[in-house]
Amino acid sequence: MKELFTITEIKEAKSLLGRDFQPQLKAETVALEQALGRINYDDILATEQVPNFSRSTKDGYAVRARDTFGASESLPGLLTLGEEILMGVPTSFPLGPGQASYIPTGGMLPEGADAVLMIEYADHLSDEELLVLKEVARGENVTLKGDDVQVGDLLIPRGKRLRPQEMGLLASQGIVTVTVRERIRVGILSTGNELIEAGYVPSLGQIRDVNSYILRAEVERAGASPTIYPIARDEYDHLYGLVSQAFSENHMVLISGGSSVGTRDFCLKVLTDLTGKDPLFHGIPLKPGKPALGASLDGKVLLGLPGHPVSARTVYDVLVKPLLQTEEENDWKNMVEGILVRNVVSETGRDDHIKVQVRKEKGEILVYPLLGVSGIVSLMTEGDGEMVIPKGTEGFEQGKRVQVILYG
Repeated sequence: MKELFTITEIKEAKSLLGRDFQPQLKAETVALEQALGRINYDDILATEQVPNFSRSTKDGYAVRARDTFGASESLPGLLTLGEEILMGVPTSFPLGPGQASYIPTGGMLPEGADAVLMIEYADHLSDEELLVLKEVARGENVTLKGDDVQVGDLLIPRGKRLRPQEMGLLASQGIVTVTVRERIRVGILSTGNELIEAGYVPSLGQIRDVNSYILRAEVERAGASPTIYPIARDEYDHLYGLVSQAFSENHMVLISGGSSVGTRDFCLKVLTDLTGKDPLFHGIPLKPGKPALGASLDGKVLLGLPGHPVSARTVYDVLVKPLLQTEEENDWKNMVEGILVRNVVSETGRDDHIKVQVRKEKGEILVYPLLGVSGIVSLMTEGDGEMVIPKGTEGFEQGKRVQVILYG
């Protein structure tokens, strides 16, 4: 067995987990309205053109662009008014030379028309005649048939998480069911004789289980499916039984508490015995969260997280969240840059994740560090995000522009 707390660099720990976490996810078909946040199972190609008819993007008059050539407010053109175009009704009449027809936004362009003159650049000379105050170019203020999507276009690639806009795109094709990956199943259990369920009143020396609720919410927000298991006592057989059950029923297991070095911490032994091999790592240069523990078997991973809620959540963000995200979901999309309002000192031997508040004052984004011990749960609710002081850095000075990873 590896020596306890032989520190593994965070980059290596993430690489080991990414290498070994290979869940076998089946395909399942869901109704489109239930597909939000699900991951598309295979490439989806367009079967219809969008739009399926040429239409106007403005209220105005359907025209032949060449009939407006040279028109201006000082020298208006003159067109004959034809039949009005109605919304939701096929336009059956052609537009002849020198003619114009009123068309609303989204109306079907008649045969012969190739542009739309906006209503503010037109004036009625009579009921039958229209003054043109501005020339328009061919294709101006119109969307042609198939401009948006052509048959055979790749609509949504394999592995894409479906957002409201993807759901709208599918609906535009008449697709009302979609094949998605089954959700990654994550087993969650907390350990410790001092823990009780949240609904009970603690006696002296007892505390309510917080991590199960935090981790469950994080897993759900990541689009995975969590299952909460009973609180594990500090007994090898009890912990082994629960972890073994969770491992058999899930693709990933998160165990909070029991990852630090101590005579009553059985997590390391349980994971070693369950997988039949040394853990991937036990200890990473992270504050808070140094005693993180990782193991793997048969494409599944088990992670031991610290018992302190802030530490557990930090390890989740650094090691677990990337495993549940798609390749395109990166932290930089949730980043903001701001000015640090005071000095922050850090130990040089590990990445230091500092909870912060972000405020906008007088046009500047200001970053306020929230300093406290890792067991203070209120730090999580007060914080808007966190900044990372990298390993080898003694801290950041007041006035430095820093990157903040915003919480979702």
